[in-house]
Amino acid sequence: MSERVTPFAEATDARTLGFGASVDEWAVMTPQQRYKLNDGMLRARVNEGDSFRYIGQDPARPPGTRQRFDLTRSELLRLDERGVPYEIVSPDEVLKTIGRL
Repeated sequence: MSERVTPFAEATDARTLGFGASVDEWAVMTPQQRYKLNDGMLRARVNEGDSFRYIGQDPARPPGTRQRFDLTRSELLRLDERGVPYEIVSPDEVLKTIGRL
């Protein structure tokens, strides 16, 4: 997130969803605890009327890490389930905005 999502959000005057916990707190949470915390933040943003943009998977992120707990995929599924639209940002825009995919 710190290498792609945050720089993209800052460059486009957007907000990130964030983690809702410190790095140390997040590291000791179970996947269920992370999901619950993240879902609360996602619901709050939906209720605030935020729009959502997805910049795609980080090609530098190890696949094994993504398989253990893919928070972004989970967020997109929950937006879909709630009928909340989101925009898929083109790789060209990501590259032009932050200089990498």
